[in-house]
Amino acid sequence: MQTSFDSTFKVLVDQSPGDWARFLFGEALDLATTVDTSLHDTSEVVDRLIRVSHGGSDFILHVEFHAGHSGNMIPNRLFHYNAAIMKRYALTTMSCVLILRKEADSPEIGDFVVRAVPRFGAVHKFRYRPIRIWREPLHTFLIQGSSLAVAGVLADFGALSLEEAGLQIRRCIDAVTDLEIKERLLYHLVVLAGMRFNESQAETIIGRKVSMLEKYSVTLQYFIRTGEERGQRNLLLASAGNIFGTPPQQVVDKVNEATSEMLLSWTTRLRTAQSWTELIAD
Repeated sequence: MQTSFDSTFKVLVDQSPGDWARFLFGEALDLATTVDTSLHDTSEVVDRLIRVSHGGSDFILHVEFHAGHSGNMIPNRLFHYNAAIMKRYALTTMSCVLILRKEADSPEIGDFVVRAVPRFGAVHKFRYRPIRIWREPLHTFLIQGSSLAVAGVLADFGALSLEEAGLQIRRCIDAVTDLEIKERLLYHLVVLAGMRFNESQAETIIGRKVSMLEKYSVTLQYFIRTGEERGQRNLLLASAGNIFGTPPQQVVDKVNEATSEMLLSWTTRLRTAQSWTELIAD
């Protein structure tokens, strides 16, 4: 089942793939672009894939976002996905898991999987990279105009107060010149702040009042309260567009005519919908 953090992180990676590739890989890369995440042979869809060209080599960065309680299943799932991705793209694939909450961590999440056969020993040894976001220093995320800064709300603030950390994150978002993209990033900051903090703490980070910050929910309550229906429509179309592709004109027309209540209902349905038709249903 798709949850709010799934949609949020997919949008964030698609917005600034080069910065996310640098974060996942650990150094700046020459060229990085997101590619199709569907695995044709199995009909499965992974969270995000970034194709990288660096130092004369091409490879794939694969990232899964984890915040649930099935951490023991992560290593084998990554192993399965990694093989399927390499088959599809014929490129070496580096898999990562971004663990979003301490509660989602597991002792089973190491940095490799070994599959052995008696007598022959280790037949497969698969390496992957676990990243526990709450251990990553905030400064790692603070890139002006980058969507990576939004994820910094889940990072280690060190000696910074909530107000100071929020100010640094918002400065990066404020560097975005496109108003619609800036609105989208602020919306996802609301979602992730509500995932980690209580309402009062989240309001300190965001720098303004919000009416509701629900864990694990895609919510537009903030935009409803401030009357930003245009922002709601743009955010719904943009967030869903990153999942389902460019919307048909009839979908755009229907969204533009929708009430705030309908927009909220459809946005919440992003958790389970598999297409534009399922999402924008009466």
